[in-house]
Amino acid sequence: MQTRTVSLVALASLAIGAFSFNAGADTGERGATIAQRVSALEESADRQRRAIESLREENQQQRRQIKQLLAFRTDTNERLARLGHRTSKLNGQGVYAGPVDNGQVQLGGDPTECAGEVAEWNGAGSSLGCVPPA
Repeated sequence: MQTRTVSLVALASLAIGAFSFNAGADTGERGATIAQRVSALEESADRQRRAIESLREENQQQRRQIKQLLAFRTDTNERLARLGHRTSKLNGQGVYAGPVDNGQVQLGGDPTECAGEVAEWNGAGSSLGCVPPA
């Protein structure tokens, strides 16, 4: 019984000694000291912070591009609508084929006499009139 107690005490002191040695050496995973691990974690956090900032900047650039593309699309759609309105009464050769609308200026003759004549825009390009073919 006494031998068993002495063996347990010896084993306990070895375990406590080994634990104390590890704590005193200040080592962590893979033989690195805690200071080295902290330094590595700080560097990793700094890399992640830079990566996040880079992604935020890229996100801002993409938002600006999307905004510009939407503005371009809106402008293009408006121009296409104006062009469609201006050319809706022209045949494939640019000859006027219909009555003059309210917002259009007739450059020659009676509106009922415009059929078959060449369409021509005023100087501002805002209203269409018809003139005899040249």
